[in-house]
Amino acid sequence: MLILLLSSLLSCTPSDTKYNVYNTEPGASISSPVEGQAFDERSSVSFRGRVVDNQDVPSELYITWSSDLDGVLQEGRLADGDGNVSFVTANLSVGTHAITLTATDTASAQGFTSIGIVVEDVEDRPRVNILAPVGSDYGVEELPYTLRAGVTDDQDAAAALLLIVTSDIEGELCRETPGADNIATCDVILGVGSHLLTFTAWDSGGNSAEATTYFPVIAETEHDFDGDGFTESLGDCDDTDDDRYPGASEVYDGVDQDCDNLIDESTVGFDDDGDLYSELDGDCDDDDKTVYPTAKEYCDGVDNDCDLSIDEGTSCVDDDGDGITEDDGDCDDANGAVYPGATESYDGADNDCDFIVDEGTVGYDDDADLYTELDGDCDDADRSVYPGAKESCDGVDNDCDVTIDEGTSCFDDDSDGYTEDDGDCNDASAAVSPKATESCDSVDNNCDGSTDPAGSSGCTTYYLDGDGDGYGVSTSSSCLCAPSSTYKVTNSADCYDSNSKASPAQTGYFTADRGDGSYDYDCDGAEDQRYTTMGSCPTNILRCSADAVVGWKGSTPPKCGASRNMITRCSYDPTASLTTCTETTSATVQECQ
Repeated sequence: MLILLLSSLLSCTPSDTKYNVYNTEPGASISSPVEGQAFDERSSVSFRGRVVDNQDVPSELYITWSSDLDGVLQEGRLADGDGNVSFVTANLSVGTHAITLTATDTASAQGFTSIGIVVEDVEDRPRVNILAPVGSDYGVEELPYTLRAGVTDDQDAAAALLLIVTSDIEGELCRETPGADNIATCDVILGVGSHLLTFTAWDSGGNSAEATTYFPVIAETEHDFDGDGFTESLGDCDDTDDDRYPGASEVYDGVDQDCDNLIDESTVGFDDDGDLYSELDGDCDDDDKTVYPTAKEYCDGVDNDCDLSIDEGTSCVDDDGDGITEDDGDCDDANGAVYPGATESYDGADNDCDFIVDEGTVGYDDDADLYTELDGDCDDADRSVYPGAKESCDGVDNDCDVTIDEGTSCFDDDSDGYTEDDGDCNDASAAVSPKATESCDSVDNNCDGSTDPAGSSGCTTYYLDGDGDGYGVSTSSSCLCAPSSTYKVTNSADCYDSNSKASPAQTGYFTADRGDGSYDYDCDGAEDQRYTTMGSCPTNILRCSADAVVGWKGSTPPKCGASRNMITRCSYDPTASLTTCTETTSATVQECQ
């Protein structure tokens, strides 16, 4: 036995053992670009990935790069010994691409992977931006002006671009190539007028773009060369000197500064009033020809003779030094405290010479309301203000009680922040004002003309009971202080509010649907049949009546509202049959709830 076992073992050599090797699809992955990456149109996109296979070396795999928009991009045995694959293209179409890397092995098994990238459209036309003139820029005839514009293009360098500037009045003005900073400039001299300038940019592909602006050119006489705010046309008599212009201050220098053809007027050396004296000659008022050294003094409040004394030697001298003479109305020129304009004192004297004694003092009733300040009048200049006066809505303390406008429509009597004029409909209650929250209290709390409206504080949710069966629907409700004719129940158990017979309280059965095709009258979510028993008659003629089953004829009950015969009785009829019971049937409609 042992010999046989050893012989059997020795006969099993390695050459007799066989293994099955199964081919699997190649693996593929993309490392660049990444999912969702965006590129400009015509820019280079570098694709990199890696492929592997369980049987073939990477260089034997057939590689395909493809796009769902542009089809096959590259294919062939492209992998290196490590399975790395890559290629570069700048020819992808504008749009969102699904890029797929597919590897096919020598047994035709395929593996693939995909990513999404976006190629964005790039503007083909150049762009032009006017840099000068801008805003309020203008030109002057015979003077050069530098036109400037920025010119750019997404395809061309600045050296390949061209800017042409034209005027609607004078035609083409210049052609310039932008510098390395993409700025093109040209100097022009334009005639007077409002020029519509058109800046047109061209690229190497013949594409163009333009921008326009108006550029006014004024005459030399309209330009303020010295910057003093005046031009020759506005009367500047020397537009090279910013100290000379209409309205300039004259200087005593022999020059006409204010361009009025007079020299040095209003200065200390000019006789402005024509009295033969200038200020340098001692004239103390060179605007009044009656005032100069040696002039006659008049009773006019003026130092006519420029000797620093006024009205000396006249009848209007102020004897008491109170600033007022008798000619000016001083009613007591021997008392320096009495003169027109003096402050009245409560002293029984006419201090201000107006023939009224003590007016304006605390003891005088200035407003004739029978109260003085000593009597408590808090505004003796207003006859509507005095102790006991009626308050008016005028921002004034009419009754002198230190409270303003109390008891009027513009006073917030209840201190709720609103007056009657502000819309407070009950200024005696701080709980009532336009800002108050409505409550279920039979009061118009917010003064909007509505008492206890829907949504008031403390309201109850009532549901719509359209069919009046005492049950509401959950789909329509209103929070009310009391039930309304429509929203009048606090439950939402009604399953069909267009039929008063349909409600959770229904116990009856019906042969017609409730109105919407359903027979669920008791709102339990099911159509409950009234008659479900299937009828039958016994085969034993001796027990026709005893074993009879009253119920539907057939195998299943009819649907709600459907009519079918129902076995109502079983009897023995010898004239009909000697071996079976006879059925009595009645057409019956299935009732449901």
